[in-house]
Amino acid sequence: MDNWITLRKGGNLLHLSYGHTFSNNLYGHNLQLRTHPEFEIKLDLSPNLRVRNRQRNCYYDARELADGAIKELKLLQLDDRMAIKAITDALSRLSQNPKTWKLTLHLDRDYSFSVKPELKGSEGAESLFFNVIGRPDFNA
Repeated sequence: MDNWITLRKGGNLLHLSYGHTFSNNLYGHNLQLRTHPEFEIKLDLSPNLRVRNRQRNCYYDARELADGAIKELKLLQLDDRMAIKAITDALSRLSQNPKTWKLTLHLDRDYSFSVKPELKGSEGAESLFFNVIGRPDFNA
């Protein structure tokens, strides 16, 4: 049963750390959340591959990830306060907060990661960090 809640349709600027590098150039689109069967966040990175100007950094970084670097994802940072509030509200309605979540990124196909979430910020939750743990699961 797919009970996805759309938190944001447009793009969120993201910070990703992977391999021995990072990107501050990628946008995550169609941010979604579901709490069952596990707590999962989904983002679509594919629009970064469909930009008109292929000289843009977002295209290069998305291409590098799609060509295999996504398998080395270490961290994804989300700085959208409204989305973070919706996520924390959803967590508050659960009987028990999950210690690990599932992060699914779509980039030509789905890539799912087990992540340990971490909220940071001086005034409440300003940043949500998804720290990748364990081995990734790549769906066709």
